[in-house]
Amino acid sequence: MSILDYNLDNVPEESIVPAGEYEIKILSAKSKTSKAGKPMVEIALGFPSEPDSRSCFHYIGLPAEGDEQTAANGKLRRLKEFYDAFGIDYGNPVELDTMIGETAFAIVAEEEDEEYGASNRIKRFLGRK
Repeated sequence: MSILDYNLDNVPEESIVPAGEYEIKILSAKSKTSKAGKPMVEIALGFPSEPDSRSCFHYIGLPAEGDEQTAANGKLRRLKEFYDAFGIDYGNPVELDTMIGETAFAIVAEEEDEEYGASNRIKRFLGRK
């Protein structure tokens, strides 16, 4: 008997969720560099009520050397909105790993991309309920 003896005939396809309001859960948070060479955080979000849904990725740009004050403040506002939505205490430096598992609600949109196909995007974070 093989250790990989699974019946894969009835495994449901992974799909995106229809546009709407959903509870979302942080699955991972990683520090990355954007295509433009700027620092950012890549956050993978799951939909706890939709177990066969594809992860949704959300990107938060971080202030970088050379940013105008307006751009830097805009990035900090988006980071603060994200922290507030998930109830993350930012009174001290935030370790990315400590965010994993936190939940909130958000308005989710559907998108179609030539390269990646259908995906979901966060339109707006609503916070915890």
